Amino acid sequence: MSVISIDIQPENESIHLFTGENMIPNETITLKGHVQLTLLRPIQIRQITIQLKGTVRNIISNDILRSTEPLIDENDAQLWPVAVLHHNSNIPLMDRMTRRALNAAMGYASASQTIIREQIHLFNNSENSDSKSLPIISLEAGITRYPFELTIHNADQLPPSILLPRHSISYELSAKLRLASFREIAKITYWNARSSASFSFLTTHPLKNNNSNHHDNATTTTDRRFSRSSSSSVSTQESTSRRHHHNINNNASRLFISSSTSTASPSSTTSQEQSSVLVPQQEQQQQQQTAFSKQKQKLLRTIKPIHVFCHGHGSLQILEYQQRIRYRGCRERHLKYEVSMTKYLCLQKKKFDLVCHFTPLREEASIAWIEAYLEQTEKYPLRAGRIREYDPLPPEILVSKSSRPIIIKRSIDPEQDDVSHIPLSLPVHSPHIAQDIDTFSLKITHKIRVIVHFRNPEIRKMSLSFPVIIGTVPVNHGGGMTLPTIVVQQQQLLEEQLHQQGGEIPDAWDHSANDDDWIHIISNADQTQRSRDNNYDHLPEKLPSYYEVLHEGAPPAAFIDDDLSHYPSPHI
Repeated sequence: MSVISIDIQPENESIHLFTGENMIPNETITLKGHVQLTLLRPIQIRQITIQLKGTVRNIISNDILRSTEPLIDENDAQLWPVAVLHHNSNIPLMDRMTRRALNAAMGYASASQTIIREQIHLFNNSENSDSKSLPIISLEAGITRYPFELTIHNADQLPPSILLPRHSISYELSAKLRLASFREIAKITYWNARSSASFSFLTTHPLKNNNSNHHDNATTTTDRRFSRSSSSSVSTQESTSRRHHHNINNNASRLFISSSTSTASPSSTTSQEQSSVLVPQQEQQQQQQTAFSKQKQKLLRTIKPIHVFCHGHGSLQILEYQQRIRYRGCRERHLKYEVSMTKYLCLQKKKFDLVCHFTPLREEASIAWIEAYLEQTEKYPLRAGRIREYDPLPPEILVSKSSRPIIIKRSIDPEQDDVSHIPLSLPVHSPHIAQDIDTFSLKITHKIRVIVHFRNPEIRKMSLSFPVIIGTVPVNHGGGMTLPTIVVQQQQLLEEQLHQQGGEIPDAWDHSANDDDWIHIISNADQTQRSRDNNYDHLPEKLPSYYEVLHEGAPPAAFIDDDLSHYPSPHI
């Protein structure tokens, strides 16, 4: 067991923000929690630093010139290039050097950008807090807790946390302990080395439960041998106290091993069963020892991951009332099309629905099958190392790669299928799908592509492209839900309109007793409006005009083909 154990425990391990219309400009949030120090011996410290750091990581490889990114095995995310290179600091030195050589042979290089770095000092939060003029704080053995509050300004500019095979955005909340002097560092290093040697010696010692007297004699001999070796390395004045503390550690280790042994192999089992049980037990102890050696480098520091969510809407119920965008177009003398879809894709809904309407203008324009997929475009600089926001990035070093994590195909039967109404549904449960990202070193955008293939091979395929925004909504945790400010403002406007019209506010609008009652605000408003408007039944089918669609984004590209050389046709 380590002499010093530091742990940071925030009240919330996630940050919920809102983007788009629900974004709060210049939002300021506060991370609260406490730092816990567990000490086996008294020490002297000077400072404890709390820091929140956000990093964007991009993996650059030798196949970067390919325009389409092949999908990596989604079942083993630990072997993704971004995960392998990120965890290099947690492995031993020789393994780290070997892995770096392999990554260099495979052509992998890492680029990182720090998007946020906010820190505070618990004892003296001033500019000269790192100097040696800070007072020395003496801490006794035991458990000590210090509360903290970390303020984050302009939180609305933070991108969400993502994890892709070659890209990641992660946030880490860390606590770092600074000791009073070099003497304290030397003492703690010696105590930990001694404790580690004791633990290693006891775990490798064979356990024999067949003869209890022999087991007691063996442990007594072990104590004597270790006492001689320890007493020879310390001074005469401190030998008694150190030997007493070492015997306490040995007794605690023996109690832990004996209790686990008695649990794994009861007295009713035979000696063969005992030997078979001890094998996995020793392997488990070796794993614990390996984990201890990995954490030895981070003795005075602890890290806790923080997940940042950027939501576009307040709940899934609000998404049911968003307008559908209708795209219309025509290939001259061949086909008319109309595609109805929403512009916001929610990852929690697990699917994205769109409806296609086709009207052939000639018999040769018969549709054979329709292919629809989600296209994710990732744009990042072709440069390794650390990227700063004030560094110039010429356009020639920016590379854009597209992937198709979701692809569906539907065959059209001219006798059974009606091309005037073809509903399509795209599943969005792939881990390769990320939200829209707009940072200095990484930009991610999405499009819905619909490819129409004709039965006549002389007619080239038609490709339609529609921009879409991918995001999330907050999840209800124990009756409480993060609510954007715009929803409250909409509720106040509805109440004022009803008050001016002389109507009474329904009882269901009183959401003071239940946190989820605000979800029914829009549905109640629809019922009130439906009773006053006889044409409300046609509102769900009513779509914005083409003029409105043009002001919401780029119009669809109706004639973008991947490769026109395979479809030579005079019918253009």
